[in-house]
Amino acid sequence: MCPIDDLCLKRNIDGDELFQELKLFERFLPSRIISPIDALQNLKEGGGVFPNAMIAYRVLLTIPVTVASAERSFSNSKSDMLENMNYESLIEDFASKNARRNTRFT
Repeated sequence: MCPIDDLCLKRNIDGDELFQELKLFERFLPSRIISPIDALQNLKEGGGVFPNAMIAYRVLLTIPVTVASAERSFSNSKSDMLENMNYESLIEDFASKNARRNTRFT
C-alpha cells in the first residue's frame, strides 16, 4: 500500500495493475459517487489501497484543466491576431520573397 502523499507518484504505474485496481475499485465504489472528483476523494479516504487508480485520477483531473485553458488562450490570441492582420501586406511580402527566390535559381 502507498501512503496518501506524493510518495505514490515516485513509482511507475503498471498498466495491468491499474486495470485490475480500477475494476476492483468500481465494485467498491459507493453509488453516491458521480464525478471523478468524488471518486478521487473516495480513493483518498480509502487509505491508499488503490495507489495506481489514485495517480490515474489525479492525472485525469489535472490534464483537461491545463489543456482547456491553454486552448482558450491560444484561441483568443489567434482571433485577435487575425483581426489585426494586414492581408494585403502579407500577400505582397510573400510575392516579393517568392520573386527574389525565383531569380536566384534561374
